[in-house]
Amino acid sequence: MPGVIPCCPVYDRLFLRITSNPAIRSESKCIDMNDITRQKIKKLAENLKEIFKKPKNVVKIWIGLVVVIAILGNLTRCPSGGKKHTPSPSPSATLEEMPTQIGELLISPSPSGSGVPSPDSSAKSPESPVIPTIKEGGFDEKELQEIKKDGYLSYYYRRKYSTDEVKTVWKAVNLLLPDYTREEKELATRSILAYHWVVYRTTMLHNMTDNVKVTKKYKSIIEKFAHLHQIPPEIPLAVITWENSGGEGKTSWAECVGVGQLSMGAVETSHGFYAEYVPRVKQINNIYGIINKKFPSAHLTLMSHSRQWETEFFDIPKKHQTLAKARNVSDERLVPECNIEDAVIYLKLLYNNYGNRADLAISAYHNGGVNNNDIIRDYLKRAGATELTPQSSQKEIINAIQKYNLKYIHLWKDVRSRDMLNGLRTVFGEITDYENDYYALVDESDIYVWKVIAAYGALNADEKTLTGLIRKYRGVWDYAETRGVRLYDSYDKIRNSIKSGWLVKIPPDLSRDNGISALKGGDGDYYKNRAMYNYYTSPEIIGFLWELTREYRIRTKNPQAKIPVKGLLNSRLLETGDISKIPQIQHPYLQGIALDIDLANAENQDVLYRILKELFLHDHIFFITSKDTGENRVTLNPRYGKYYYGKYQEYKKENGK
Repeated sequence: MPGVIPCCPVYDRLFLRITSNPAIRSESKCIDMNDITRQKIKKLAENLKEIFKKPKNVVKIWIGLVVVIAILGNLTRCPSGGKKHTPSPSPSATLEEMPTQIGELLISPSPSGSGVPSPDSSAKSPESPVIPTIKEGGFDEKELQEIKKDGYLSYYYRRKYSTDEVKTVWKAVNLLLPDYTREEKELATRSILAYHWVVYRTTMLHNMTDNVKVTKKYKSIIEKFAHLHQIPPEIPLAVITWENSGGEGKTSWAECVGVGQLSMGAVETSHGFYAEYVPRVKQINNIYGIINKKFPSAHLTLMSHSRQWETEFFDIPKKHQTLAKARNVSDERLVPECNIEDAVIYLKLLYNNYGNRADLAISAYHNGGVNNNDIIRDYLKRAGATELTPQSSQKEIINAIQKYNLKYIHLWKDVRSRDMLNGLRTVFGEITDYENDYYALVDESDIYVWKVIAAYGALNADEKTLTGLIRKYRGVWDYAETRGVRLYDSYDKIRNSIKSGWLVKIPPDLSRDNGISALKGGDGDYYKNRAMYNYYTSPEIIGFLWELTREYRIRTKNPQAKIPVKGLLNSRLLETGDISKIPQIQHPYLQGIALDIDLANAENQDVLYRILKELFLHDHIFFITSKDTGENRVTLNPRYGKYYYGKYQEYKKENGK
């Protein structure tokens, strides 16, 4: 959902915030610096009339006309934001060869027909090639050494994405972020993959198949407007694929409408983009008429016709009003052609305002330009651009962006900037609390760029891959993201894993037992012979719990504070006797990668919740809460399996274990 950004795309117009009131924070005002241009045109027309009244030297007049026409052509340049737009390079020209390893990810060909069933698939449903099969046992010596060094969860993560899935992202990253370094492209790819559940999971309001259909339906129109308004077509194609919600006239909770999900403020801003250009072209076309009347010329007639077309094409309000009237609607956003063109122009404005940087323009489409500028200015000032102030013009911000070669990936890697994007801090850099939270960004603002790029990958994916990805990411977030992790679905498997060290017992110094083995209706045999298995979990969970406990003790200033835990392995689930009856959302417990934290009975509930929220927003965990059951399920993100396995090793070393 775009916010309203100051419409200062051309020349030296100043970019000023008029208020810090949150209610009108996205509004802005422009100071016109082009009066001198209009005055020159007016004076030129008056002088020409005088010259033509008394022509004394035909040669001088013709030479003067050539100069005048050249000047007029220069004065009527379309707003371009400085750099000349060049056609987007072909995929083969920009796509770097996909590496065989991207960070921790191992990229190998997907075995034909391999995979594991999606949550609701049946035996009749074909398994998707984008869901790779990952071993739970039978490891060779090399794999065992890898697991011993980095842990099983890391082993799983390195193999969790198929070549087809990675390829959809890698291509999109190369086309939308061609100036990223190889290392930056790899980080962007891993970051986008981490949010594929958000992109591909089907809900009542979101279906990526429908989104792709809408974009493909209007693809030629999007590309036409992108070329006419001089912006790489990949940008509006990507944004519209994410935004359209599978329909042409849908309205969001923020009252944004249509395929580009535009607010009325964004529409007005788009209308204002050519507001000064069109009258200037009309004035100059009148001058062509004066010249052509006195000295008829086919060339001047052609130029006049061209200018007339420009005045009609770039008079966006009038053109869209006509189209809306023809469709018998009062809101032009309900006309796909109008909505698309407004979205393209709005993105063009942002593209100009951020030095032709696609990633920053996409971010601003969602966050709003003023908010984006606050975050960028905060980062750049810490990087050395101390000359930037809240009153800095957009031109000064662009210069600083170019000087420090700022990219969105830099904001993503910087903890403070990322916290300003995800709402843990306000856009002014203050830690968010109940008193200032209206200055904090929400609605997944930090991952918006990644969602848009992922959507562009979906647009270009073949049907088989797209269908497979949608099937892969069905179900609850942590379940879908850990499907295929080793499952301890029998007491025999649990006992064998304890002997081999795959499962370890939770140390009493790290947690407070708030019902870890409690079982409603549990008999004496259960509590005597099987209840103890509930206290086991993976080494990675112990490493996480140790790290969490240390931070909790620091913030509460209580060296004896413990994390209240209600559930770990939850082997009590096996008491049903039928693994098929265990809800899939409970599988992360039986995989040894989740724990249920009793937040309601924590000594410092707000502090503990804040820490967990931070870990969630920085991808370390999935945090699933339920008001109905009181469950607070914390599941480790396999992406950080290696990190927490290392923390487990540190814990053992520090405690002599």
